[in-house]
Amino acid sequence: MIRLIIVDDEKTTRNSLQEYISWNKLGIDHVFTAQNGLDALEMAEKTKPDILLTDIRMPKMDGIELAFKVRKLYPDCAIIFLSGYTDKEYLKKAIHLQAISYIEKPISIEEVKAVIRRTVQERLKRAEENAKEIKLRESLARSLPLIRREIAVELVKGEADPAELAEKYGEVFLNLPSAEFFTPVCLLVNWHPEVEEGTKISLKRDILDILSGENFPKFSVCLAGFEDDEKIIIIFAGRCRQKQTADILEQLIAAKFPRLSKGRFNLSAGIGPTVRSLANLPQSYRKAVATAANTQFYATPGRIHSYRGPTSARFQPEKELFQHFRAYLSRNERLEATELVEELTAKIRFTPEDNINRVKNIYFNLLLIIFEVARDRGFIYPYDENEKNYIWEEIEKIKTLSELSSYINLNIESVFSRMEGQNAVPNKTYEIMTYIKENYAAKDLSVQSIADHIYLSHTYLCAFFKKNTGKTINEYITDIRIEKAKELLRKGKMKLYEIADHVGYTDPNYFSSLFKKHTGCTPSQFKEKIGLC
Repeated sequence: MIRLIIVDDEKTTRNSLQEYISWNKLGIDHVFTAQNGLDALEMAEKTKPDILLTDIRMPKMDGIELAFKVRKLYPDCAIIFLSGYTDKEYLKKAIHLQAISYIEKPISIEEVKAVIRRTVQERLKRAEENAKEIKLRESLARSLPLIRREIAVELVKGEADPAELAEKYGEVFLNLPSAEFFTPVCLLVNWHPEVEEGTKISLKRDILDILSGENFPKFSVCLAGFEDDEKIIIIFAGRCRQKQTADILEQLIAAKFPRLSKGRFNLSAGIGPTVRSLANLPQSYRKAVATAANTQFYATPGRIHSYRGPTSARFQPEKELFQHFRAYLSRNERLEATELVEELTAKIRFTPEDNINRVKNIYFNLLLIIFEVARDRGFIYPYDENEKNYIWEEIEKIKTLSELSSYINLNIESVFSRMEGQNAVPNKTYEIMTYIKENYAAKDLSVQSIADHIYLSHTYLCAFFKKNTGKTINEYITDIRIEKAKELLRKGKMKLYEIADHVGYTDPNYFSSLFKKHTGCTPSQFKEKIGLC
């Protein structure tokens, strides 16, 4: 939409220009007129003109002063002067203002039309170019996280030549080599098992937004990107001690991530040694990865540790550990077997070593002993080497020492329940189901609250429940809530929002859509077709 203001103190000139030119055919959508510079300036402030067609000599405020003020307000406004004078000073000022044209009086309508037509075409062309530039910038902004990720991955791999990277990625990379110090960070993302792939993609994008350079003004450059689903590479360029880097990152994580996470993931980080060459980044990053893995395994999520060099610590279990464990199981001493695992875990936590797989191997051997006792009692069939590999894979997937200890104790419970003529899996599953049935109306019912109640880690709880029921916990909660809602709908005494609130949903619209997804009809339709839906 193009707006034009005609300014001339001669009424005849104003009216002629307005009436004898088909402005719409020239691409002008709105035409306004003013009789002097002051009126025109007031009108310009209201209408934001694209083109100013103004006489030069006028009372109160001449065209040159008006043009200066309008140009200050709207730098892109095109200015066309009308004048019966050829005063050189006016012409100089018109040139300084970068006027589009200078039309002499008496005015030729055809000349005005030609100038306006050309002006409109130039403005449309400029608008198209601006739109393309904006689109290009938006496209670059969308692809910037991907570019940063690619640069970060190539730098920690150590296979790319900096000159090639500069040529490939331009100014996104060019600022990096000028920095004197580089600090790599590995951020491990421990996803909740029930996070869907679509949600994960969205969360990954949000995580990278938080890790953008704007949140790290201390550093000249910050590159961040996912190396894989669970590992984020961060490269800080700039001089900063490791302790300061850890504090900055820890404060950011504490401030930004709890609201984003909502129990869907947690983070652990390791900071590699600061190096003074891009060539040394790969080795430093490997140390950051090892530190992050140890931080995640031994400490609580969200902690950030810096690389302190290889540790000589090496946990050595007591020689009789496995012998005592087998004896406790064989003598039906459940408490003693469980306490042995807890004491072992406390000792390992007190003497953490770098080789996490070596620690996991201790728990793997405990698990094998549990299965051997179960096999000897006739609870399970003898297993072969392939099944041993599967058992190790299960152990290897566990991310923390606490979860590893819980996993062994759950298997101990299973064996002892079988020894007592019971089946531990149905017992534990029944306990979970009962808790959900008793608390389905609670707004804060969640996997974590259930895990806290039955003393299992949320990760193991999800895997355990899915394995024994074929459903996720959230699916089961929804099933229970929908069934309870059906009961209330059949009674017909409560309003829809009351039923939604009664079964644990604060948003009636969300409840209605969820109900339809599970039953094939809305709650209102269900009430009308009781028994047919």
